[in-house]
Amino acid sequence: MDKADVVRKKKRIGILCGTSISIILAGTLWPYNIFPPNRVSWLVDAKGIEFKRDGVVISDKPLMAKSSDASQPCSLELLLRPAGMQFKKTILSFYVRNSREQFRLNQAGKALGISGKFVDPRREPKILELVVHDIFVQGEPVLITITSSSQGTIIYKNGRQAQAFSQVRISLKDVSGQIVLGTSPVYYNPWEGDVHGLALYATELTQEEVLRDYVNWTSAGEPNFSDLNGVIAYYAFVEGMGRKVHNAVIAGPDLRIPRIFRVPYKPILETPIQEFKWSESYGRSVLVNIAMFVPVGYLLCAYWRLGQSPRRPVLRAILGAGLLSLIIEVLQAYIPFRFSGMTDILTNTLGASLGAALMQAGWFARGVKDN
Repeated sequence: MDKADVVRKKKRIGILCGTSISIILAGTLWPYNIFPPNRVSWLVDAKGIEFKRDGVVISDKPLMAKSSDASQPCSLELLLRPAGMQFKKTILSFYVRNSREQFRLNQAGKALGISGKFVDPRREPKILELVVHDIFVQGEPVLITITSSSQGTIIYKNGRQAQAFSQVRISLKDVSGQIVLGTSPVYYNPWEGDVHGLALYATELTQEEVLRDYVNWTSAGEPNFSDLNGVIAYYAFVEGMGRKVHNAVIAGPDLRIPRIFRVPYKPILETPIQEFKWSESYGRSVLVNIAMFVPVGYLLCAYWRLGQSPRRPVLRAILGAGLLSLIIEVLQAYIPFRFSGMTDILTNTLGASLGAALMQAGWFARGVKDN
């Protein structure tokens, strides 16, 4: 093969390589909007805020528990209206730094999910998910009340008991941290609907108080506080404008509505251990990421083999593909709809290694020469 043929072949391979990389960049970084608007707005005809897809509200500082005692009782009231029967979307959570088991309220169709690291019957913290069915009806407001003490946890729907978990305790410490409404604090999981009120108590509400508050929430739009004793946070969403929701408890944090939608504490380059799941979708993702980079490794190796002084083309191909994958994963950390993890870097690099090995062992073995 003369020099002119080498140049022409290298140019063709370079075009194919560039096309392959462009397709991967287009697929992995879509959609490209890294500054999407935060789709949270004030309701016009009622007190509250509306979450459309890609909306988040976050407290300006963490809500601090007055006690770290796991037996400290607590109660939570949340008045909302779901926009649809969505699959496992995060309504409310409390983010604590370096903790992946934070308290979360999810909607999964008609069911309410409550997850976190709670105390089990043996008085040991354990990751649990409580599921209460038939809580949500599309387009209809519902007051969810959760009360918990040493006697267990009770979930109320519109002032009436929906389900009791006598062997699970949710303490005041569990509902402390950065308040996040509308999505998960660590991954993209947006909920759609209206939120009309949120109240947190350092006490266990009685059944009579729960029913009384439901009547007051639905008639007056807020619970009838004779005083704020026991109330650690209360948001009535009465402002109607602006980007702040005020806490009626002076010492507690206010909520803010950012202009730009962000997953507040989205991790960058999660480790393979953190990302690993025993699921069909996870295995399929691993295979796709390997296969996607086989052509890249093959073409990069071929391109460098055709140089005037080809040295270690396989190693160059592997390092080049690995660097490309690293760049993609770092950029994905700033795109709300994408995930950033090291598993993809490892699987992409493995795919490129296979491609480079196939090229080295097969294509040149059929007579393609350097010069």
